[in-house]
Amino acid sequence: MIETSNENLKDFYETLYSHQIILLYKGGFNQELIRSVLSLAEAKHGLRNETYLVKNRVISIIVECMQNVCRHAETYYIPESGTDSKIKMKPGIFLIGKGDDEYFIATGNLVQSTQVAKLKTYLDRVNGMNMDELRKFHKQILQSTELYGKYGADLGLINIAKISSKKFEYDFRVFDEKYSFYS
Repeated sequence: MIETSNENLKDFYETLYSHQIILLYKGGFNQELIRSVLSLAEAKHGLRNETYLVKNRVISIIVECMQNVCRHAETYYIPESGTDSKIKMKPGIFLIGKGDDEYFIATGNLVQSTQVAKLKTYLDRVNGMNMDELRKFHKQILQSTELYGKYGADLGLINIAKISSKKFEYDFRVFDEKYSFYS
């Protein structure tokens, strides 16, 4: 068990504060969580004071990032309170912060280690494209029947790259013999 104390909690808070973390979530991802995070981001954490363009871009990227976790992370189930049903969840982590003049968004989740090389190749391909190439690639995928499958990221990563106009920073770390942690 991790020992917690008021001092540890204070240190954790100061770390989040100094890195300007607006929202941090660790747990199961589902569509209800996405709706909740969007409500928080819009109402409580400064987006309501942003221009329409900035607000729209940040919200679009939040949705795409969180949907990627919902669609591509490994699955687990938790009991639904008061019923015999189980709720499908995807374990992961999400954070949003604001630097001096830009927002940053990060996610992390487990993927099968056998899929890491394919995902790295895809990320590097998207990172290597300029805006015009991203638009053409997006159109090409929409016109083709090949949508890269469960771990191929479909259109989400292309959309994020187009909206943000930034390159992806990513990492894979071995989690256990079957899974890697993708961030």
